[in-house]
Parts: sequence; structure tokens; C-alpha cells
Amino acid sequence: MTPSTARRALIGLRLTLGAAAYAIPSEAARIFGIDPEESPAMDSAVRLFGARELALGLALLGSSSTGMTRWLVIGALTDGLDVLTVALGARAHRLHAQTVVVGGGLA
Repeated sequence: MTPSTARRALIGLRLTLGAAAYAIPSEAARIFGIDPEESPAMDSAVRLFGARELALGLALLGSSSTGMTRWLVIGALTDGLDVLTVALGARAHRLHAQTVVVGGGLA
């Protein structure tokens, strides 16, 4: 895979994931193994995640080659914090296995 292809794939993934999480948060929560009926506030939390992914995707989409590196680093740091968050939740036995696999895998 060329760097250009990888960049387009990352932008597409962030925009698609962000749009889905923002537009249909209950369905996105279910993909992560979370029952939105058990936690009605989950829709808002999933939409926050969606907004962040949309912002990162749009930043990558609209950046020049020099700005691209900065946004790639910011995205990598954000994804690293997501992995840490999932690991801490798993360690405390607060997350379902599906949440750990999907959340950690996507990050």
C-alpha cells in the first residue's frame, strides 16, 4: 500500500466511522458491545466520539502536505489514548469482550 493510498483509507475510515457514530449512535454503541437501553447517556458519548473522528478526518482531508504530518501525529496520539482507555477498562473488568476487541481494534 502506498502512503497516498494509506492516507486516503485513513481519511475514509475516520469520516465514515465519525458520520455513523454521530448519525446513528445507538447502532454504533451496539457494534461496540454496549446496550444503549441500559445507558441512555451513551448516545451523547458516542456522538462525542463521532464528532472527534469527523474533525480528525476533515483536518486530514483539508491539510497540506506539511500540515498532514501534524494531523497524522495528533490522530495517532488520540488513537493511542483510546487503546489505553480500553486497556484500563478491560483491566478493571468494566468492559465486555466485544467492546475491548472492537474499541481496541479500531483504535
